Amino acid sequence: MIRDADTRPLRSGFPPSRRVLRKSDFEIAYRDGRRLGNACFSLIVCPGSGRGPRLGLSIGARVIGNAVARNKLRRIIRESFRHAQHRLPAVDLIVGARAAAREAPATRIRESLEALWQKVATTCAPSSGP
Repeated sequence: MIRDADTRPLRSGFPPSRRVLRKSDFEIAYRDGRRLGNACFSLIVCPGSGRGPRLGLSIGARVIGNAVARNKLRRIIRESFRHAQHRLPAVDLIVGARAAAREAPATRIRESLEALWQKVATTCAPSSGP
């Protein structure tokens, strides 16, 4: 279990406050966001509201296929984000699937997401300097 400095367990849920839901938020991210990615995923990172990281998903039927495959991929992405959210800066993250994610095993997908979360944590973290 993850704990904060006061040794209280950190919550690792996925409440609505951690989701990008509005069309306008997606449009802002697509217009102003920084793009990262790897073989399985494209990631758009946009400065958020300051209350923690938020996740938005863009999993297309043309890329991934039927609803069962898309929903399975969404579950894996949400679970990975849920575990990583405590070390991510307050940004909006839009995850899009690439064709390689369709055939990739779940372990490769998780590794791919973990690499992206690490990249976001190191490149988008607020500077601690004056």
